[in-house]
Amino acid sequence: MAGHAEESAWLESEGVDQVEPLATISPDLLQQVENYLAPQAQQAGRDEYRRRLAADIAVVRAIRADGYTGERADRLMQRLAAYGWPVLHHWIKTGEISAQCTERGRPISFPPAHFQWTGEEHSTLATETLLAAVPFFRRYALQQGH
Repeated sequence: MAGHAEESAWLESEGVDQVEPLATISPDLLQQVENYLAPQAQQAGRDEYRRRLAADIAVVRAIRADGYTGERADRLMQRLAAYGWPVLHHWIKTGEISAQCTERGRPISFPPAHFQWTGEEHSTLATETLLAAVPFFRRYALQQGH
């Protein structure tokens, strides 16, 4: 999710209280995941990290209370898609998507370098990927807790 100030403003506008992390979520484990997925990202201090984690948990609890549907959940999905689209577009454009898929056990059967894609095709593929990924994320990650 976004930075703490932006999250806090969004949470306040939604009338969502910030809460402490769930006992089953280990901040150390989540930090390891972030380090693995974005090693180049500047890591927040431990207190800032815990605040961000608490804000993310508050958002999930709020949309869970809404049954993972409704305006609040839809806006979260829109924000996540808006965040993910430029990343996907860049990975598609540079071919990094192939390495990312392979690294996660989902290799692409033929490397994207074989295609002379246009910028519009990169954009279309990023958009189509997100159109499939957002409902999957809502169901698998949020509703089923994975």
